[in-house]
Amino acid sequence: MSETDEQTRESPENQNNEKENRIVTPDGQNERQKRRESTNEPNLEDENAHVRFKCVNQEGASVHFRVKRNTKFEKIMKAYADRMLQDVSILRFLIDGRRIGSDETPHSIGLEDDAYIEIHREMFGGAKACF
Repeated sequence: MSETDEQTRESPENQNNEKENRIVTPDGQNERQKRRESTNEPNLEDENAHVRFKCVNQEGASVHFRVKRNTKFEKIMKAYADRMLQDVSILRFLIDGRRIGSDETPHSIGLEDDAYIEIHREMFGGAKACF
């Protein structure tokens, strides 16, 4: 073994890092994982991370969701429609005024935690303006 290997192995920083990686809590997570999860910053890099958001309809009723970032909105839309006892084909899902497609995911649209998704019913017809 060379001197640099011995110095690297014996440095206090490396000993602390090795201890951190080995310390496992009862729930099976090491300290590094806990520290990473304790930050409130959303991790948009990790598609498998969860995101929490709220779907709010025009009457003000809301449904909270917590899904993985790579879950297709088709599944979320169907779950919302089932909970609200409505047909998914008459509902429109919007974020910041932009319609969300069923093939999109929270990751693909950059959805962050605690976001609001507006739910509107499809409108048919309308009246001609009389001036």
